Amino acid sequence: MSNSCDTETIEAFLKLRTDLLAVGRCILVERQKNTDFLVSAGLTETHVNEEIGKLTLANYSSGPEVEHQAPYDEVWIFGCDIDTHKVYVKVVVRKIPDNRPLLKVLSFHEEELGPLRFPFR
Repeated sequence: MSNSCDTETIEAFLKLRTDLLAVGRCILVERQKNTDFLVSAGLTETHVNEEIGKLTLANYSSGPEVEHQAPYDEVWIFGCDIDTHKVYVKVVVRKIPDNRPLLKVLSFHEEELGPLRFPFR
């Protein structure tokens, strides 16, 4: 599951991410794992958006990969450090009926399956 791609493709995704954040087109998917982490770390959805906005090439772990629930979407995996937490970040850009892309944060919680690899660090 950990395929990696070239820096140009990643930078293009990061630019799209920045553009979507700037116009409020980013949502955190409500999952128990995400909620539990935010509560335990004392974070809010605003903090999540700030951290998503700080992601760089150095935070890239893998992707794009096909989203198993929506095969036309591409999933990206990043990681970041927040205080003492190693955070697993899984995002997807979703096209919705109005054809305006939406950045969905599928996962934002502590790493669980061992440390992420960061090919550009």
